[in-house]
Amino acid sequence: MACSMDVGTYNLVFCRRNEEGNFTYNRQVNAFLEMPLENRFVFDMMKQAGVPLIELEKRAYALGEAAVEMTYTMSALELKRPMTHGCVNPKEKDAFQIMSIMMHNLIEGVKKDGEILYYCVPANAVNQDTDADYHQRILQAIFNAYKNETGYRVDAHPINEALALVYAELGKKAFTGIAASFGAGMINVCYAMYGSPVFSFAIVNSGDWIDRQAAKATGESISFINKEKTKIDLSKSPNNLIERAIHTQYRLMIEHTVNGLKKGFSDINKSVRTDGEIDVVIAGGTSSPNGFTEIFKETLGGVELPIKIGNVIKPADPLYSVSRGCLIAAESSSKWKERQRMKYNQRSVSDLGAAAYLLMHDLKVVGRKGRDIFFVVDPKHAVEHFDQLTLDYLSSEFHRFDACIMSLKKIGEYNFNPQNYRFVTDLGAAAYILMHKYKVVGKRGKAIYFEVDDVVADKFDEIALEYISSDFHRFDSCLMSLKKIGEYISEQSWKN
Repeated sequence: MACSMDVGTYNLVFCRRNEEGNFTYNRQVNAFLEMPLENRFVFDMMKQAGVPLIELEKRAYALGEAAVEMTYTMSALELKRPMTHGCVNPKEKDAFQIMSIMMHNLIEGVKKDGEILYYCVPANAVNQDTDADYHQRILQAIFNAYKNETGYRVDAHPINEALALVYAELGKKAFTGIAASFGAGMINVCYAMYGSPVFSFAIVNSGDWIDRQAAKATGESISFINKEKTKIDLSKSPNNLIERAIHTQYRLMIEHTVNGLKKGFSDINKSVRTDGEIDVVIAGGTSSPNGFTEIFKETLGGVELPIKIGNVIKPADPLYSVSRGCLIAAESSSKWKERQRMKYNQRSVSDLGAAAYLLMHDLKVVGRKGRDIFFVVDPKHAVEHFDQLTLDYLSSEFHRFDACIMSLKKIGEYNFNPQNYRFVTDLGAAAYILMHKYKVVGKRGKAIYFEVDDVVADKFDEIALEYISSDFHRFDSCLMSLKKIGEYISEQSWKN
């Protein structure tokens, strides 16, 4: 199993697959509201109502969507953000602690220690001084500190936000194209070929910038504009001052992004050559409004680029695309690690009997190539243990049993009177009886005949029945199962 998290300026989105293989998401608004603890009654009532609350050093904080709703309703309250411009907010002293709580609360379903988790990080901005490396270190520390109730941790790895978008939406295009992730704090852009980034950059001035600029133009609060922005339809003409301000800032933001894209190509023009058209995928919460794609296409068509632009794609769920791409990267990494682990922890035997003996001792078969049967040697079954079992087989009764089977297979049919002898039709039962020193006298079809004195006839039948519940019958079943394995090395068995 693997999981992921889109750590955005405004939204935190955790992603994993369910048992049916479908993507599932947990989302929380990355915001908080600081409240005095003078009135414990209000605090307790909010807690009973299910409002996410934490208490730190005699201060209370409302988290997520509840904080947004409260500041929208009561404009005198100030909505605070643990992140700004795509990175951890240095002006909020409790940002690290609050983000840790929110991020840890979103992570669920970790059933194995060291489960792979990929999280997105921005590129450094081209229009403002940002420290993406410091931001990455902070996020890594938060994930490293995670431990669930059973003590399991995650193995967290960063991935560029726009590259994650390429993985999410451009799989059918060989992970080649341009991705632009319009978040709240930044626009992250990446041009990738076959999943490898050619160039990437970020621009500070995205959704939050629209809120601030529109608020200045209208005299409204930022929280109010942020809420109104979710209702905007960019395909329609604005009807009032607020809509006009939001429309205008959206167009300016898109123009800045396209100009940045043009500059990115001009900087590496000589190293980029492609004959075909390159698709562009746009996503992120800021790209959600109806009409956004059309304005982006119009603006993109107005600039000259060294490549041909194909389709402009906006997924049906633009808010969740980055987290989905992070998960795809995590799953790919997890499979690679398992393949490497399988490669270096495999042992094989070419003797079918020895393979059956190992299988009886609960070693896991992962495939077959030619006569070689491959097993996983995990910490529970160390290499020395595997080798010792292989040697033990040679001096075991199971090796003798297998030799009896091989000998009985070589018996040809010849004339004899079967009326005075007892027989069995199961080859394994015949080998078991042979091990008990009964004399074989011949074979007719599948029936193998033994010489049995009348005095010990009941003992013969008892041994034949005893075989069915013996470990030798289990050994024979393992032999038969191993014979049916086709040539392959199973990766499916290594899915967590």
